[in-house]
Amino acid sequence: MLVFTTIHHLTSFLAQQTSKTVALVPTMGSLHLGHLSLVQKAKEVAEIVVVSIFVNKKQFNNLTDYQSYPKNLSADLNLLQQQKVDAVFAPDETEMFAYGNENNFTISPHNDLENCLCGKFRLGHFAGVCLIVTKLFNIVKPNFAIFGEKDFQQLTIIKKMVDYFNFNLKIISAPTIRNENGLALSSRNTLLSQNGLLLASKIYQALSEVAKNPTEIENIKNQLLMQGFSLVEYLEIRNSCNLSLIDPATIHLQKQPTRVFIAVVLEGVRLIDNFQHQLS
Repeated sequence: MLVFTTIHHLTSFLAQQTSKTVALVPTMGSLHLGHLSLVQKAKEVAEIVVVSIFVNKKQFNNLTDYQSYPKNLSADLNLLQQQKVDAVFAPDETEMFAYGNENNFTISPHNDLENCLCGKFRLGHFAGVCLIVTKLFNIVKPNFAIFGEKDFQQLTIIKKMVDYFNFNLKIISAPTIRNENGLALSSRNTLLSQNGLLLASKIYQALSEVAKNPTEIENIKNQLLMQGFSLVEYLEIRNSCNLSLIDPATIHLQKQPTRVFIAVVLEGVRLIDNFQHQLS
């Protein structure tokens, strides 16, 4: 496994792989089994797998959240070595934003996709995501890029961006990986106490309950608060294709796939998840 910290050395390596297909797995590190499932998906579709590790400050609207985000590069590299990844790109901020003028450039997502769910509560978040993903696509020039469904809004926006800017690559999604209690694996889970981890399993239970009883959504939100969550930012049912809001009372009339989306705060940690509700 080769580890690159500069764009020049990575692109020089990739220039030698011209006859091989390349898959990119963008990550912010603190890797877990969910990330490794993306790596496995990448290995299924491409001959060369590149994993990027970069905590992108531009997508954090809260400096404290950025500073507390878990980081463990040596452990990440050990995991990726075991997965026999071909290349890891682990630049620092100076390398990714060498000219110091990145604030002059903005890639605004589609408003209808951005101004809801996480975008409503994390202003500028998806602009930061789109900026760094665009840079990674232009650096690596992959044939495929792999993203997880846990952040379904991000996945939807990136697919739209790829179509809009005519990137010559295919976005491949991978299902959310959960622990034995249903909790979606996340780097942020490491910030929770043992009691917090147990309580966090209520997130999946809440999603499942909304899927079964959509009209009980407000009661389910209140139950989460009573159980110990400090905030429920949103618990909503939305169209899986365009993220439009669905009235729980009309869910049975929907002809397109829908999903239940949730964002909560527990022990000061923001956690998100979603659950596919119905197929067309």
